[in-house]
Amino acid sequence: MPRIEDITSIVISPEVADKLAWKHQLSPHEVVEAFDDEDARIKKTYGGRYVLYGRTASGRLLFVVLRYHRGEARIYSARETVSCERKFYEGR
Repeated sequence: MPRIEDITSIVISPEVADKLAWKHQLSPHEVVEAFDDEDARIKKTYGGRYVLYGRTASGRLLFVVLRYHRGEARIYSARETVSCERKFYEGR
């Protein structure tokens, strides 16, 4: 499982960036900010994907779906968390 410090680049395709904007009201910059959160957590999910839980500079707690390969995190989706996901982030 990747550690946040192992991630050297974050890739967000134009199509994903557009979806983040219209569907979830998120900018690519906010998604990148979630990786800078010192309390961010990564969890393995299905199909070789991972989920990052991290807070933006403005305080939004995000759920970010990504694939990791050789230092690169490729973003597939992101949205604000729901209550049960916040509990995971908070360590409860």
